[in-house]
Amino acid sequence: MRKISRRNFLLASGAVTISAALSACGGSSSSTGAASSAAASSAASDAPAAQGKVLNIWCWNDEFQGRFNNYYPEVASIAEDKSTTTLKDGTVVKWTINANENNNYQNKLDEALLNQDSAADDDKVDIFLIEADYALKYVDSDYALDVKADIGLTDADLAGQYQYTKDIVSVDGSQRGTTWQATPGLFAYRRRRGDCPSRTPTSHCIKEIGWLLPSLPFTLPIVWTVSG
Repeated sequence: MRKISRRNFLLASGAVTISAALSACGGSSSSTGAASSAAASSAASDAPAAQGKVLNIWCWNDEFQGRFNNYYPEVASIAEDKSTTTLKDGTVVKWTINANENNNYQNKLDEALLNQDSAADDDKVDIFLIEADYALKYVDSDYALDVKADIGLTDADLAGQYQYTKDIVSVDGSQRGTTWQATPGLFAYRRRRGDCPSRTPTSHCIKEIGWLLPSLPFTLPIVWTVSG
């Protein structure tokens, strides 16, 4: 992994503050609907023995990639096929996107992480995105780094995040991811024609004739992984 200020990267790319990021998951070629995603990055020590020249980011669709390319101020150029993004300091960001279908994303990510130690420096996974429903699988592992102790983020940097988004990616008080996107919850009901004559059915009517679906807010965390 190329040496780059992870703290500045996160702050500038909007991965740290989600208070202004309440939006639906959409507009992606392989979007999976409302979910939560986190990015994980591999931290090297301040004086690593060797580093590659590529920052590898793994995703299951192009949503985070699009926001990174559009809003991160250090972007210098984007490859025509969008497979790589070159930053102003010369860092090459390589995007690996594997669709979620049939657990494809997790399977390939798991394989890459298992081979992390033996992988070439330019092939090691540095940052990967996850969803809340399987976040614990990755944050409670040796692959994820503490965003404060290892990455250098401060309480002030994380102050704008909702607490539940921190809890999703925390293990024993160690926060190992930051949320870059969250979607609000909703209540939906179905009304049979004729059973509820008013345009705004009563709660009793809803209970009797249809269904009520409560949905908690979803969040998308980012995790850093150890790349050696």
